[in-house]
Amino acid sequence: MCRIQGCNVEMYGDVLVTVGKVCEEEKLFVEGVQLLEAAGLGPQAATTERVQSLLGCYCGCQMTDEAIVCATWLLQRDENNVEIRIALAHLLRQAGRAQEALDVINPSLMKMKLTQNKIGENELLKIKNQNVTDKQTMKQAELEQQAALEMLALKME
Repeated sequence: MCRIQGCNVEMYGDVLVTVGKVCEEEKLFVEGVQLLEAAGLGPQAATTERVQSLLGCYCGCQMTDEAIVCATWLLQRDENNVEIRIALAHLLRQAGRAQEALDVINPSLMKMKLTQNKIGENELLKIKNQNVTDKQTMKQAELEQQAALEMLALKME
């Protein structure tokens, strides 16, 4: 059983994750990483919520390699999570791994039902102007649009 200053992590792990989220929101990234790692809440003792908190703190600390590990872990558990896919592609690009970033982002683009290999302004406008009524569908369309823009940026490099 892991203890941090007398705290039973197994019993109070959710509280520590909440504190980690607060650290992320308050931009206390270093403190969030220290807290989550010291509490044994790194990817090896992971739940989705814990790794998401750690990912945010790693990104805030510009700890790209560690953030890539977290984002990869999250994507392996939910391959349809476009938001994590975009985040991982962005992190890989920051790390100078452009081809890996393209490989990560391509499955998201296939879901967009675009018929051309090149994504131009017309296709992006079609996505933007879709008649979307459901909020979840709207969020998905926005994420797919971000994926398309990320892909364009990667192809331009």
